[in-house]
Amino acid sequence: MRANPGAIMARSDPGSAMARAGANLRSRLFVSLYHNWYLKDAIVLNDRLPTLDLLDGGAIDLRGGRRRHEIESQAGVFKRGLGARVTATWQSGTTLQGAGSVGDLRFPSFATVNVNLFANLADRFGGKTAPVWLKGTRASLGVTNLLNTRPQVRDRLGATPLSYQPAYLDPLGRTISFTLRKTV
Repeated sequence: MRANPGAIMARSDPGSAMARAGANLRSRLFVSLYHNWYLKDAIVLNDRLPTLDLLDGGAIDLRGGRRRHEIESQAGVFKRGLGARVTATWQSGTTLQGAGSVGDLRFPSFATVNVNLFANLADRFGGKTAPVWLKGTRASLGVTNLLNTRPQVRDRLGATPLSYQPAYLDPLGRTISFTLRKTV
């Protein structure tokens, strides 16, 4: 007995127009957008110390406090063994209060873009008739931080303290990678 008795089963002959249309259904497109809005983020280090408000000038690392807004968008497409994915992130600015002799430090908003291109080699070179050694093989080219943006930190005089230099906060900057992966 079928799970859905009213359903109609359609079969297509190999190479027919219907079969070719079905092969194109393996294509995918996706787009997403996320927005994180932090309303409260505080840490109590010790009962005798004041609460550390990460949204209002407090920090526990060199990146400043918590950024109130973070937006991430992703888009990707995949068809016939080729694919691409783009990810962009943006974080609002923040301020680190009372950073020693330099006073407050300002961390402006910050954005990065990442791109990844890939090819499933068996799909591109032969499909179902591809050589066995090619099946499960993927070549990828990725660029992390495409625009080579780095955090910029300024004190009240507009200078960047030594320990907050962009190359210290993000030592890699733009990274280009090539990957060849084989699943068995």
